[in-house]
Amino acid sequence: MKLKKLLLIFFLLPISCMAKKESEFEKMLAGFPECKFENLYVDYKTHEPQHQYFKERGLMPNKVENEAAFFNVNEKFHGMPVDEIVISAGYTIVSIRFVAPPESVEQKMRAFLKNGYNKEPLPAGSDAAMLTPLLKRNITSPQKTNLTCDFEANY
Repeated sequence: MKLKKLLLIFFLLPISCMAKKESEFEKMLAGFPECKFENLYVDYKTHEPQHQYFKERGLMPNKVENEAAFFNVNEKFHGMPVDEIVISAGYTIVSIRFVAPPESVEQKMRAFLKNGYNKEPLPAGSDAAMLTPLLKRNITSPQKTNLTCDFEANY
């Protein structure tokens, strides 16, 4: 009996050690289900990102538009490729752009977004709009998908 337990431990231990770790990118965005993020904003004047993820990589926005800073990235979020993240001054917007159509992203994100998500914008200022992410086809690139938390709910 002890030999069986030992063999079981011997074979299962390497498998458990191989479990995929959450990336720094995924850790930074773990708040998407409730639209709650820590230090994920840019300085209002300098547009310098305040989160450690950006600082460690020396990332600065490639474009700033209406207080929103756009960053090109080459990351994975729950196994799905992401090519852009948008954050703003004052915690008002956090958005990532998946390099996949909404149907694929929705299928992968369903379990992660356990509190639900919207497929269409809700009325501006509603609690549900501010606390539930929007998962929607990218307007300019139809084969891409945005996952967005907009605390002003002006999609």
